[in-house]
Amino acid sequence: MPTHVALGRSAGLNEAQLAAVSDSTAISTEVFSPIEQVVVDYARRLTRPQPIDDDLYAELARHFTLEQIMELCFTVGIASTVNRFHATFHTPLDETTRAAFADGAPLSMPPAPGADSS
Repeated sequence: MPTHVALGRSAGLNEAQLAAVSDSTAISTEVFSPIEQVVVDYARRLTRPQPIDDDLYAELARHFTLEQIMELCFTVGIASTVNRFHATFHTPLDETTRAAFADGAPLSMPPAPGADSS
């Protein structure tokens, strides 16, 4: 849903990074730094849900304190919960967000709830 694109841009992600985050392929070293790669890998595994193995945890611990890993876990978990809520109830985008994507978005928008899909 395009809201994450606006949020990603506001956090400083560029278009290549936004596209890579949405892609399920390997995380490119050309798009993300090593620390960004481990965060994206962790977030992907946590939201799918896949196990967080010892190797991934060790890589996280190489870059972050225990408190930072806990904050990352909480942030990814809350974002996933919010996304599941929106996916379940098909909440509409507010007008400000819709206006931000009036000229298009790098990711396609789903149809509005109740809209004719034909």
